[in-house]
Amino acid sequence: NKPFNKAIILGGGESVSVHEVAIHKMLQNDPNLVLIHAGARNINKFLEIENKQYYTLVGSESDKLTNSIKDFSNLKGICVYPPFPRKMGTQIPNELIDISYELSSINFTSVSEDSPLALSIQTAIDIGVEKLFFIGFDGYKNKINRNQLLITKENQKILDDLNELTNIDSLFLLPTEYKNVKLSSLYNYV
Repeated sequence: NKPFNKAIILGGGESVSVHEVAIHKMLQNDPNLVLIHAGARNINKFLEIENKQYYTLVGSESDKLTNSIKDFSNLKGICVYPPFPRKMGTQIPNELIDISYELSSINFTSVSEDSPLALSIQTAIDIGVEKLFFIGFDGYKNKINRNQLLITKENQKILDDLNELTNIDSLFLLPTEYKNVKLSSLYNYV
């Protein structure tokens, strides 16, 4: 219900582990900075932070969360699911129902309602974010498989659609293979 004006969207790239201490420091320096997880991969690395968190969960991400977090009482945020009907389906563990929220729509892009990136950006839009920081969206280098290629193309189109929004400024804080994005350094914010 409370609007937030800045958020980090945290992807699943290896750079999150490499720069984890700096990410924690950035969050610690700004208690009003929201952390939006694009998937469950790194949630357990940020359980102790005080910042508001959103966990965007698509398809089997709830299962991944269940496997990595044994005690759901450690979750201090809100689980966000795509609008119904969900093409990939979603099982919501009973322990998460009280902290779960379903988006009514994803309206900034028509690419996919089952994309963790699209779900994360729509969550940011819905909570009033004006400044988005992207961390952990490294992109795929060198040889990639077909699935990675499809994800890369989908994410690029979603990012291009985000660039069309004039009310949100976005910055990638770590190197990325994605194009048409503004780059800065995480260490400018630590």
